[in-house]
Amino acid sequence: FPSHDTGSALLQQNLERIGELVDTFRQVAVEGKPLRTHHLRLRATLEAVIRSLGERIDPRRVTVAIHCDPLLEIEAVSADWASIFVNLLSNSLQHGFKGRATGRIEIRISADTQRLHVEYSDDGNGIGPDGLAHIFDPFFTTDLQNGSGLGMHLVYNLITQRMGGHIHCDSPPNAGIVFRFLS
Repeated sequence: FPSHDTGSALLQQNLERIGELVDTFRQVAVEGKPLRTHHLRLRATLEAVIRSLGERIDPRRVTVAIHCDPLLEIEAVSADWASIFVNLLSNSLQHGFKGRATGRIEIRISADTQRLHVEYSDDGNGIGPDGLAHIFDPFFTTDLQNGSGLGMHLVYNLITQRMGGHIHCDSPPNAGIVFRFLS
């Protein structure tokens, strides 16, 4: 179990993240205000999401490799990126590594003058061709008892609608899953 101080810090981070998400939803849904963007370092945002997942990402069981310049800074809504990473990581943990003792996640982030390039992959169970065809559909899940089927739909909408980007998913046989997206 985490120490009292570690648990308190984790709780504080999660509460702050929830507050940001609620504020974002309120701005868009209720007030109709455009979302406030600010400069954020994407690697730091990703590391904060990983910390917020706490013991769900047990380093003895799951390895997460981040390939991203720590100084890479973008103008964005941090809650959007946190939601994207939370959903991708949660899917790997819940579905990709189900029934497996270990797993590996790799996240590669780079930028050129026009776009941000992200590749997220895991070496988990993957998804069959039928599931792959519907992975971004609302309410589609491979685990009706434990999934809502909204996580990947949210990721898709954030990337394509809010950020004006593109996302593609591949799942080669026995090789996990790969998401590639541009924003």
